[in-house]
Amino acid sequence: MPSPSAWLMTLPAGWRVLLLAVLGALVLDLPVRLHGAPADLSWTLLGALACAVVEAAVALRVLRPCRRSAMLACLLAIGIGTWLDFSRIAPEALLSFCTTPTASGWLGLPLEHLRWFPFTALLMLGVVVQGRAAGRFALPALGWVVAEFAAMLLVMALGMAVFKSLAQALGLPWAANGMVGVMLLSMLAFSLLHTGMQLTLAAWPLVAGQSSVRR
Repeated sequence: MPSPSAWLMTLPAGWRVLLLAVLGALVLDLPVRLHGAPADLSWTLLGALACAVVEAAVALRVLRPCRRSAMLACLLAIGIGTWLDFSRIAPEALLSFCTTPTASGWLGLPLEHLRWFPFTALLMLGVVVQGRAAGRFALPALGWVVAEFAAMLLVMALGMAVFKSLAQALGLPWAANGMVGVMLLSMLAFSLLHTGMQLTLAAWPLVAGQSSVRR
């Protein structure tokens, strides 16, 4: 059975871009609306645009096709994870918790994410593990997974704070689907940064040697 990414390759590039944009919009809206919370159109459009840009970059060969697979994994993790987390606590309540400054400061933000979004965090961990299993770059498996997961949580938590400040500065409503959108955008950003980090590490003699042994 072909993978979703392989199936998408059978479609024309324009249809792929449109389909990924629709998927991005659905991931931002459905988990929120299914739990009776309002969703703001501006955040929905932002998520759709981000997914469309990534797919367009893949189609133009600016990004590798593996970035599409990573984006699909992010969409799945965010969509299912937030739906499950909103089943525990209402989206409006989580929005209030996540916009209240924490006494633990910046380093405590990832722990706050684990506290309020355990299902999303678990699926994010699954994305990291899947990426390591499919990757070509060898490093100590457990330690690398923990480091990547911690880095992803930090990027997401910082993204939440930055985007909330930008929304206030631009006069955009800080809605529940905005919170979901920031998670998606942060995961996509981390995925792109992670690719660059892997390519850099592959140039190191120790890592390159481990990679050749693994292959």
